[in-house]
Amino acid sequence: MMFCVLEPEFAGPLGPRKVVNQSVHPPEVSSLHIEFDMEAWRGDDLLEAYPCFLVTENLRRVIEKFAKGGFQFDSLRQTRLGPPRKLQPFQPLPQLWWLKVTGQAGLDEIGLAENHCLVVDEQVVFEMKRHCQLNNCNIYPFV
Repeated sequence: MMFCVLEPEFAGPLGPRKVVNQSVHPPEVSSLHIEFDMEAWRGDDLLEAYPCFLVTENLRRVIEKFAKGGFQFDSLRQTRLGPPRKLQPFQPLPQLWWLKVTGQAGLDEIGLAENHCLVVDEQVVFEMKRHCQLNNCNIYPFV
């Protein structure tokens, strides 16, 4: 199997209602609150708010269909960062899910490398690109 590193676009900062153990590296998040930056979001289905990865409902379905292990999904608290857009003030926040990566890079279809990079089997990446938007995600081979 070949694997790819995925570097998603930034979703926004962790919010004040998060629960994080910062005595370890990377920090361990037990309850996720994201302040989603609607102004900066360019529409990708995969996002990052270090040390967490987020996916849209669409990408969640693709991952559940094409990946067999190395992940689980959880809910998160989501609020808007800053005031609503002037041109689209009533645009709703996208439905996001917390992608909890449990796999090991290079072994499981979805895993984390030692440097906390998201590593995904290339066949799963192919399906993600086929069914979802990843235009602002850097993707390169995992070596």
